[in-house]
Amino acid sequence: MDNIKSRKAASPRLKRAFKIANMQAANTLPSSHNTTESWINEMFYYFESEIKEEIKTAKSRIHYTFDS
Repeated sequence: MDNIKSRKAASPRLKRAFKIANMQAANTLPSSHNTTESWINEMFYYFESEIKEEIKTAKSRIHYTFDS
């Protein structure tokens, strides 16, 4: 939702910031951007029918984009 690239989730600087805030949280961050993309795809397929229903019943227009 914030136009953050999947590579940023595996950033060493982000991991360091999480480690400062919470050591356990830092250990849950992916070590590769491929992991992030895989998680997103898995979640989409898991929730696909619910996502479609939300879009169909939305009370306003929805705009979405996908990066390739």
